[in-house]
Amino acid sequence: MAKVLGLGGIFFQVPNPEETRKWYTQNLGFNCDSYGTSFLNEGIDAHEVWCPFKENDDYFKGSSYPIAINFRVDNLDELISELKAKDIAIKSDVKEYEYGKFAQIFDLNNIIVELWEVYPKAYSTMVQGAATP
Repeated sequence: MAKVLGLGGIFFQVPNPEETRKWYTQNLGFNCDSYGTSFLNEGIDAHEVWCPFKENDDYFKGSSYPIAINFRVDNLDELISELKAKDIAIKSDVKEYEYGKFAQIFDLNNIIVELWEVYPKAYSTMVQGAATP
């Protein structure tokens, strides 16, 4: 059975993402870019992501809450097939990028859950400047 490997990121809406990133940089030492910040975890093949979004961003369309949870998974295609077989609401089918594959579902509370099969080498190259706590 396909399974979740860990947390991939936390995404949320705020009135001013740029100011939010600046505050976290200044007050908590985040190393932000337009995607937010990434935290390097020793011994795993991906980073965790923190990213504020502008209010009413389409990323959250259809959700009951202005938050999304991203989980890294080991086999996205298999997991999506399993979820479809269980009649789980799928927000977006699998989309592939150079750093991994993504799909979104809704949980039982209509919260967006993004599933991410990371391509470790490409993603690590993309976030080489990530902050480490």
